[in-house]
Amino acid sequence: MKRIGLIDYYINEWHALNYPTFLKNVKDAIDGEFEITDFYAEIDHPDLSSDEYEKQYGVHKCSSLKELCNTCDYLMVLYPDNPERKFEVVKKVIPYKKPIFVDKTFMNSFKEAEEIFELAKQHQTPLFTSSSLRYADEVRELGDVDSLLVIAPSVHLSDYWIHPLEIVVSKMGVGATKAKLSKSGVHHMLNVKYKNGRNALIVIAEGGNAQDFFVSGNGKFKQNLVRCASPYFENEMKDILRFFNEKKPSFSYLETLEAMRLRDIALQNRFDEWINLI
Repeated sequence: MKRIGLIDYYINEWHALNYPTFLKNVKDAIDGEFEITDFYAEIDHPDLSSDEYEKQYGVHKCSSLKELCNTCDYLMVLYPDNPERKFEVVKKVIPYKKPIFVDKTFMNSFKEAEEIFELAKQHQTPLFTSSSLRYADEVRELGDVDSLLVIAPSVHLSDYWIHPLEIVVSKMGVGATKAKLSKSGVHHMLNVKYKNGRNALIVIAEGGNAQDFFVSGNGKFKQNLVRCASPYFENEMKDILRFFNEKKPSFSYLETLEAMRLRDIALQNRFDEWINLI
């Protein structure tokens, strides 16, 4: 058995409630030995305590972060709604040298992201992070694009900017030259420019259905808006398991840093001002 441990602020959140099912659905295609066996949560949630999660999901509750890191072969740091807490947590688990997947949003700033990647390098700890939207079939099937539009919802802007930004960096790569944030009512728009006239535009709406992501590019779909409706969470889980086995991410950490740098700009609320990135 290959033991995976979940680390979270509180365990009653969508990712921790659904990842065990996603793992069961895909593990045989990658490696049937993987199991989510343990978890550690900092606090209890009033609607589902850690003890209740342990009974309901059959996942052992560890009494400390140290216990989980010593018990498990692979670590998943979740905290999807609390990126401000991830920096200190990931700093603590990196020295155990276990392969780590960090759920969205990776860190709370570009500076923290840089520091964590450097710390992982020093300890030679395999580290990987991604938004699930990178793995939408609709995104991959766009092919090579010079112009990209991503329309996204936002339950909370600080949590959801990373999703469209990951789509952008997965298709456009690194090397954005400048970016400008604009706003119209509840819609925030980030225009990102690249060399040779390439560009990406994100329109993100405050509120809305958390599943309603749309993409359009000058590739396969001929500028049509396409809803991301494929099983992107399960696609992501396959790549997480592959990473745990191979200890190598499927894309460069520089893409993560680019997304984090653009997220910083998106959250600054400096509207209608081009910010140079080179």
